[in-house]
Amino acid sequence: MHVQQKFHQENNQIFSYEIKTNNIVPIKAKSIFENRLNEELKKLNKLANENVQPSHIIDISFLDYNMRNAGVRFAVGIFAGTDRIDTQIIVKDKASGKIVSKFIVQSKNNSAWGTSAGLIEGHADKIVKYLTDKNNN
Repeated sequence: MHVQQKFHQENNQIFSYEIKTNNIVPIKAKSIFENRLNEELKKLNKLANENVQPSHIIDISFLDYNMRNAGVRFAVGIFAGTDRIDTQIIVKDKASGKIVSKFIVQSKNNSAWGTSAGLIEGHADKIVKYLTDKNNN
């Protein structure tokens, strides 16, 4: 993770988000990512809904998305390249519109082990963990 502007976590923060895939992320992968993001934020009571308005808006932009074919990954391992996801996260205060945090999250897998879905879910987990874990801030 490359933090450009540190996020200061507080108990009352509720998030909504917008995902920009820049046409580099397949629909199925975006769905896996979004489902995991929703699941983790809901577990922590940090996701805005029809009854709870967000205090912060998260803009998630995919900068890089490269996944190897599972068969190729298994057959040739590291010689098949590296799975990689890079996203830029910009967190804005909803009331003022001011940017309160900016960071880049990177996830990689260059081994033959693991799945694309696992890497995608782990990437969403990193984002949620940074935004909600007071030990990170």
